[in-house]
Amino acid sequence: MPGGVDADGQGLSPERTLIAYIRQLVADPRESHPIAWGDPRLKKYSVDSLQANLLRDLPEKVDRNQAKKWWKANSASIIRWGLYSYWAQENADKISLYEKNLESAVKVAAKARRAHEWLAKSAKKK
Repeated sequence: MPGGVDADGQGLSPERTLIAYIRQLVADPRESHPIAWGDPRLKKYSVDSLQANLLRDLPEKVDRNQAKKWWKANSASIIRWGLYSYWAQENADKISLYEKNLESAVKVAAKARRAHEWLAKSAKKK
């Protein structure tokens, strides 16, 4: 999943990307995220409620294990509230770029595999 990056420029896991997005929902004015806050599933909740339910006791810097534990504890609410859907709609450009890069990587890998297979066949003939 495409997403955020940490302070070192390293990609974040899907869980940590979602944590960063939820933090944006809490910190930014509601008008900054009309898709999320306009959806009936989330509209009835306050910023305080979102923070209390999903960000409570979460340190500022979350490592992979903490993020996995957080996901297990909160996945039902995340799915029920459609948070990944909102993130995806707000980040369609990142998703498109990710898909394009993934397709390119697959083509490069397939080309390399064909070359290795050809070399292996050529070596057997000798």
